[in-house]
Amino acid sequence: LSLSLQSFLDHSYVPSAWKKALVTPVHKGKGKPLNDPSSYRPISITSILSRTFERTINQHLLRFLDNNGLLSASQHGFRPNRSCESALATIVHHISNNLDNRSSTDIIQLDLCNTFDSLDNSILLQKVAQSGIRGPLLLWLSRFLIGRSHRVLFHGKASDEFAVTSGVPQGSVLGPTLFLLYVNDMPSSQECLLVQYADDTTILAPADVPPSTPGVQCLLDQIDCWARLNCLSISFHKSAAMRVSNRRSTVPPAYYQSGSPIPSVQPLPILGVVFSSTLDFSPQIADTVSKARRTLGFVTRVSRNWGHETFHALYTAPVLPRLEYCCSVWGPFQAHLIDRLEGVQRRATRTLHSRMLGRQVPVPPYEARLRALRWQSLCHRRTVARVGLLCRLLDGSMSDSHLHSCIRIGKRSGQPELLHARTVRHSHSVLPAALRDFLAAPLAIRSPLPNNRDESAALRRAFSRSRHL
Repeated sequence: LSLSLQSFLDHSYVPSAWKKALVTPVHKGKGKPLNDPSSYRPISITSILSRTFERTINQHLLRFLDNNGLLSASQHGFRPNRSCESALATIVHHISNNLDNRSSTDIIQLDLCNTFDSLDNSILLQKVAQSGIRGPLLLWLSRFLIGRSHRVLFHGKASDEFAVTSGVPQGSVLGPTLFLLYVNDMPSSQECLLVQYADDTTILAPADVPPSTPGVQCLLDQIDCWARLNCLSISFHKSAAMRVSNRRSTVPPAYYQSGSPIPSVQPLPILGVVFSSTLDFSPQIADTVSKARRTLGFVTRVSRNWGHETFHALYTAPVLPRLEYCCSVWGPFQAHLIDRLEGVQRRATRTLHSRMLGRQVPVPPYEARLRALRWQSLCHRRTVARVGLLCRLLDGSMSDSHLHSCIRIGKRSGQPELLHARTVRHSHSVLPAALRDFLAAPLAIRSPLPNNRDESAALRRAFSRSRHL
């Protein structure tokens, strides 16, 4: 198999079966209408051999792009060691730092329409070549993209075969990396911070420095022009703006996209986390608790006649991820908000205790139940999540990121230094809190600093077991 795949690459040969895909529409959820085709995401099922070969090429391609610094530092999607968490942490730290310095920030959220399906293959191949990819690999990629076809499978019925003239197949291995190359040259400016996750773009602009609006508007016009030149379009209905400020009353931001005003909204959801105009995550916590309680109630009902092991598994599968999605970013420091989140797990441990020992056995305190189940409190798990994010910043895997540039390593101690904060809110935001939690642990745990991904994971496990957090 290895020799065959190497021969395919040497001769830039793509079997015709690798160019065929079976597309399955997957509903996007979020209350979207079932009878609207735009409510579905087309996921392509391709050849297993094709995906195996793509995975090998993709590993080398990503390594080449990262080692040569060819990918934008603002892009957090489809890249090793980056995620929604790193993107959101960048946004939160930047805004919180501005608020700590008595400055306001405008958040402008842009969304590209159907980007995977509408990429122009000729433009894509030009950008691939401009990144330094030449020879048989470039020719193989061109043959991989051109001449594709697919059929749609919906409710057990398959359509006729259609030719695909644009885009990269969603569900393929190479598709996301090729997409990153396509949007890699999106315009940016020094006065704004650009944070991208795949096709979601967040612009953080200063709101207090006149004349900030014309400069930001110029960037928006450049992005709009760039999108048209690259045969892309920006979704007006998904674009939004919000001003984050310490002031009680603020003037809504006024920005335009293609001549139309960008709606000013609050709160503003970004990558699944709800932002308020004061960077207070109470709406996010309320939404998280509400969804987790409903899911826990459903799990409790459906597992009523099953063993406690099933309830345990169901809690850790659908309920716990709802409570901990990017929790390092929005985790609260106020006692009443911590208790609201912890209340979901209190209820789960109480149910599990009753099913294990019976209703007639008195229920011990929450901390005793956690020890008996060998669980950790949600507050402790959020602390470990923050430290885990910091470890990934320290091991050098995100050395070109905005967050990494905010960390200072002491020359004598060899340890990261605390960040100065004027306000309690900023001192408990993601990066200052992570540094404080990290430095609170014994030196034997946090020294030496991690140098790679494996050492970072080992350090995170050590913090998870530590009683000093």
